[in-house]
Amino acid sequence: MRIQEILHVNENELRLIGSLSQTKGFFSECFLMAEEEKTVLKVECTPLEYWLSTTDAQDLVECEKIKNKHPELSQYEQLKFLAQQLPHGVASGLSAERGE
Repeated sequence: MRIQEILHVNENELRLIGSLSQTKGFFSECFLMAEEEKTVLKVECTPLEYWLSTTDAQDLVECEKIKNKHPELSQYEQLKFLAQQLPHGVASGLSAERGE
């Protein structure tokens, strides 16, 4: 496989890469290669970290709504508000409302 050639990984490591998963708004797994060390990491962030780094279109629309609704709040305060209201993003908030 091309990825195996580029990354210089063995079959087991290739299977690990293929098994990586994520749950949007909650965690993402990644395959870390540092010199000879290779491992799978699970990356989780706090709700505020989520809102500081999201690029999800629905989340960005929600940011604009809060910005327009609460212009008296600083950007940091707006993000803190969103983190409290929707700690895992708009999509997971909608899923919770639907009982998913």
